Amino acid sequence: MTVYQKFILEKLGNIDCIGYLHSVFVIGVIKNTRAVPVKG
Repeated sequence: MTVYQKFILEKLGNIDCIGYLHSVFVIGVIKNTRAVPVKG
């Protein structure tokens, strides 16, 4: 995370045409399938 933060602040943050940065990290899996349960 430290390396990522440094990249965001020092590299992407210094690009004039970027006005806003937002990051989201997944720390767990809630649902690991896209299958829809079918009752028979």
